[in-house]
Amino acid sequence: MKEIIFSAMAEDGYVENLTFTGEELIGSDFSGVDYKSLVVEKCRFEKCDFSKSGFVDIRFVDCTFVGCKFRSGYFKNCEMTDCRFDNSDFSDSHMKETVFRNSSCCYSMFSDSKLENSRFVQCNLKMAVFAEVKLKHCDFTDVNLSGADFFKTSLKNIDLSTCEIAGITVSDSFRELKGLRITPAQAQDIAVVLGVKFI
Repeated sequence: MKEIIFSAMAEDGYVENLTFTGEELIGSDFSGVDYKSLVVEKCRFEKCDFSKSGFVDIRFVDCTFVGCKFRSGYFKNCEMTDCRFDNSDFSDSHMKETVFRNSSCCYSMFSDSKLENSRFVQCNLKMAVFAEVKLKHCDFTDVNLSGADFFKTSLKNIDLSTCEIAGITVSDSFRELKGLRITPAQAQDIAVVLGVKFI
């Protein structure tokens, strides 16, 4: 896999129409490469740099990304299933029609990104950072968002009724919460964010 990607970098080309299984790469710089129509299964990447790369029609299945960078990346019609992206950096990225399913993105950064028609389903996003993110037609279903940071990110019309939202962070004005959709049972979590004390 490494040789194929480096060859594409040298030729300013795509990595496309391939399946990778069981690869393990550490500390590799793959930034600026475009990927199309790939299936990546049971691979492990640690501290790899995929910044400024494009991912189109990609399927990641049972893969692990530890401390990887996807800054300023572009994702369209991608699926991440049973994957781990803990401590990874997706800042300033653009995601369209992309799904994270049964995956972990704890402590990951999505700051300054734009997410369109994308979904997080049965994921762990504990302590993830969504500061100054634009959410357009995005769904969160059965997601652990405890301690997540939504500073300057509008949650208007976002349905978090099936999610864990204890300890989420917003700005002092709380304007991010306007129009947020939650259940009455979750109102206590929001009340704590607002500084309400229960007796």
